[in-house]
Amino acid sequence: MDVVVLQPAETKTKIRKDASVFWIGLDMVAVLFWLYAIVKIFVFDIDVYVVSLASREFVWVLNYKLPILLGFILAAMLVSRRPMLGFTVAYIALYPLVILFWKLPRFVWKQQSWVFAFAILNSIIGFVRSFRRNFISGSLFLISAVLILSSGDQYILCGPPFIIFSLVVFAYVLAFVRAFKPSAVFQTYTKAFPVIRKSEFLKVDESARNLPVDAMTEKQLELRTTGLQNVMLYNRACLLISKKLRDYQRSGANVASYILSLVALLLFTVISFALINYALYKINPTLYHFTYSKESFFAFVYYSAGSMFYAANGLVPVGSLSQFVQLLQFLCALLLLLILVTVIFSLRNERYSTELGEVVVSLEKEGRAAEALLLSEFNLGSIDSAIEALQKAKAGMIGFIVYLTNNLGE
Repeated sequence: MDVVVLQPAETKTKIRKDASVFWIGLDMVAVLFWLYAIVKIFVFDIDVYVVSLASREFVWVLNYKLPILLGFILAAMLVSRRPMLGFTVAYIALYPLVILFWKLPRFVWKQQSWVFAFAILNSIIGFVRSFRRNFISGSLFLISAVLILSSGDQYILCGPPFIIFSLVVFAYVLAFVRAFKPSAVFQTYTKAFPVIRKSEFLKVDESARNLPVDAMTEKQLELRTTGLQNVMLYNRACLLISKKLRDYQRSGANVASYILSLVALLLFTVISFALINYALYKINPTLYHFTYSKESFFAFVYYSAGSMFYAANGLVPVGSLSQFVQLLQFLCALLLLLILVTVIFSLRNERYSTELGEVVVSLEKEGRAAEALLLSEFNLGSIDSAIEALQKAKAGMIGFIVYLTNNLGE
């Protein structure tokens, strides 16, 4: 029998393919696990439903699924004694953090696009700054949606539609108010850098001030190098961010952000009114007449999407209350198309350019102030001299500083 011997290049290719298949499979398992967890917590007991399809006699086993799963993992780790199994479990359990702190930054880095990087950064800053409001609103919406979808009690179903409609009104008011308020994202840029400048990060050591390098002790040289490196990092970062923000301003990427926000608001309106109409139907089925749709929640989603343009799809509101709700949804559509697209879009676009220009100017001032500090406190004639001094001292961040400097020249 012939023995096939893999060449080194073929071996590396095979190892790469095996690793790629492993990571893809691990990501799929992690995604399925977290989808199951979300559906289980917020929608319905999907595991009970699946097991009951096979046999209702074994549904009770699901009450002990967590101890059984942990016992299985522990037994597998004891038998295999491989660290990779523990890593796999931790990877799946912490998958949202893996996406946030590894996959997303790695994806942004691979794009090699500063415009894309700032678009992601602005989204993250906006999400963090509005996290409490989004968390409260999202929790109220999910609780109301679960009650509407799962409950049949008319008294319980009276409250959730009002909560969801209030959230819709709040979303439109918030979108309107944002047109007249300064951007919270840009405020973060203008506030963060002065805080860094006033912190200990840029403090110059008094004992080494104005002393010739030859007259300094080893400790003073170390403090001088650290201070010089920090000031250089701050200077390069401010100037580079201001330059790339100006490029971001000229790119028109904010238009894509506005379009996505409009699409998100449209989808939120459709789902919200579908839930409201579905709750009203559960309370009083005579409010709606089905023409060709089957009685299901999807029929109300389809109807809600058509109601954005005042077209009944599959069912018709025949009661005064259901017709009034359809009218409210049509007014929301007009508000979305007429006010948000025309007035707010143009107004926010103008404010966006003005505010971003102010951020760029502010960062440039911070960078120049750091450069003045660098030249006056360290007896250096130029930025190039500072880079040479750091290279001679073999500063730990000199490679990154050179990288930032090279990007400034592009």
